[in-house]
Amino acid sequence: AIKEFEDTILTPPMTITKKGETYQNPKFYDFIDQISPFVRPSYYLRHHPSKYVFNPPLVEKILSIFAMHFAPKLEVIIKACFVTDSTDLARPITVFNKDLFLESVDESEKAFYSLFIGTSTFEQYCGRKTDEMQVVKAMMSDNHIQLKPK
Repeated sequence: AIKEFEDTILTPPMTITKKGETYQNPKFYDFIDQISPFVRPSYYLRHHPSKYVFNPPLVEKILSIFAMHFAPKLEVIIKACFVTDSTDLARPITVFNKDLFLESVDESEKAFYSLFIGTSTFEQYCGRKTDEMQVVKAMMSDNHIQLKPK
């Protein structure tokens, strides 16, 4: 996705050198001026230029890639990594086991997942999954209690 959008997100150099002299690059300032202040304020970009400035179409493409390819794969891997402590049968607690998860991913992807599991996005995702599992277990427990003969 980044390669596809590179010509619109790659920040030109701030200065250019010609015949040993350094000049301000007008392409840099044109690039900065065309960026919406909602993406990144131009004042910030002028003083702290970054290699790329992601635009809304690229962000949408990345989100689509995550939703279509990454999320389903993550869903499959993550299910087996929730562990329930049922020491207190009346109040079992389900938690996500990060070590088990990292052992479940391909070696080539471990560096990515090691960083990804530390993000708030991943924490929120695990929290939602844990809550879903707790609800399902509670429903199963309630059904089990109701189905017992009197």
